[in-house]
Amino acid sequence: MGKKLVNWEISPPGVERTAKFILKPSNCIHKEKIGATVLYKDSKWESHAEKIKPKEIDCVCPFLKEKPMKRNDFLERASIGQSLNKGINFKGLSPEKIISYITQTCKNSLYKVDEYAIRDGIIVYFAAESVGEQIDYLLTAFVREKDGLTQVMFKAVSDEEHGLNGFLNEIISDLQHLASTTQSAQEIGVIKKENVINITDSVVQRSNFNVADGLDIDVRDSLVQRTNFDSTKQDDKVTDNDSNSDELKAIDSIDSKKEKESKLTETQKNAVEQLSQKNIESNTYPKPEKRSNKYVYASIIVLFLILGSFLPVIPHSYTTYEPYITTETYYVDEPYETTETETYYEEVPVTEDVTREKTIVSPNTDEVSMDYGGQSWKRYIDLDGKKGVKISGHISELSGNNCNFDVMDLQTYNSFVNNGYEFDSSMKVYVLKKNVDSSYFSFVPDKSDYYVFHFRKVDLSQTMKVSIEATMEYSTTETAYDTVEKTREVPVTKYREVPKTRQVEKERRVTKNTHISLFEMFV
Repeated sequence: MGKKLVNWEISPPGVERTAKFILKPSNCIHKEKIGATVLYKDSKWESHAEKIKPKEIDCVCPFLKEKPMKRNDFLERASIGQSLNKGINFKGLSPEKIISYITQTCKNSLYKVDEYAIRDGIIVYFAAESVGEQIDYLLTAFVREKDGLTQVMFKAVSDEEHGLNGFLNEIISDLQHLASTTQSAQEIGVIKKENVINITDSVVQRSNFNVADGLDIDVRDSLVQRTNFDSTKQDDKVTDNDSNSDELKAIDSIDSKKEKESKLTETQKNAVEQLSQKNIESNTYPKPEKRSNKYVYASIIVLFLILGSFLPVIPHSYTTYEPYITTETYYVDEPYETTETETYYEEVPVTEDVTREKTIVSPNTDEVSMDYGGQSWKRYIDLDGKKGVKISGHISELSGNNCNFDVMDLQTYNSFVNNGYEFDSSMKVYVLKKNVDSSYFSFVPDKSDYYVFHFRKVDLSQTMKVSIEATMEYSTTETAYDTVEKTREVPVTKYREVPKTRQVEKERRVTKNTHISLFEMFV
């Protein structure tokens, strides 16, 4: 699997988050459960853990499709990349049958590149590629028959190592299931056919019996003479009476003729009387021929040679695979608590004096007809929250003769008007310019009030054209915010790999010694 831990930063309230994990199994997964744990801290930095409901998954890895390939390309690619070897033995199945099972198992998912026989067995090549990742998977199967077992050796080759184990395990599992199912279906009962011929209270002569396999002849209380029993088996038998004892039966039948006459039919009585009379008169019985001793000795020697060829006296070594238990080291991710230095930013207020400028009177070049009282501009000057307030400006006469110019507050201006446009000693005048055509002025107001900028003509008969502009300069204390970088220690959960050991079963190739017979060595 890819990332096992997703670390989120601080989440605002009501914002949903989703974690996505991609599972890439290295082998097949059957009925396994995958879960997750959410570790978080609330607004009070208290730790919490929430377990997510596990989900059961099944996955056969990898997902394959056929990949047509030539034999030369197969052999070239099979010599490079990651490889994995595994073997399996079957009993009671021929190599040809196992090859057909392997072909059936790999059908529709692996492409059969080639199949050919060598001196020791049969080799088959298969090729496939994974769906999506397009990774090549090559399979070589070698099948041979040895020591009564059909041995199958697999070699899987791929560009990536993570899917080899699942790829080979699935093929071996399907092959074992197919072979087991087929053998179970072929295990049927064998019914032995047995025939029995019973001869009871009868006379049998000059007859031939062909005793086939499983045929028994039971002769009881009967007369059998000059009758042949031909058998195809050495263990066929005739119970109670043997075929070469016909003459003895005839004698026994003569001695007990009186006892059996009551049981025989009329036809059987006549046959017994005729046969008994003939045997008594001739009083000659055929004797078995004696075989030569040299044939007997030769048969015994041949028998011992045949039996000796089946005795296991010849040393023999063979290679096989056997399971063994070993210790394997693997790693697991364990969580642990620690702290990290976190950088964050904070807005800090900063006060500073700022110089500002504001226009009080804009330039005015309109011609004004001024009476004796003249022309005035009234402006309100607010001193609240301001320091170092200063009013400065410039006046100029554009046409006409010189003029008088003065600046006063509203109260003084009203007194000035009521006094006939004349000043007295009690009036406070901030600017007083007499008989000027152009001049700069400045003053410092001492209160928040209306201030009057006033022009008067020196010559009342003339029309004048004047211009005035005035600005206010002041400083004020303003609060600004600076972004300051700060650090703090926060608790976090991390994961580390911890080595662990476990007992696993593996296979190894071993050489074993045994003894075989002369017959097994040649066969």
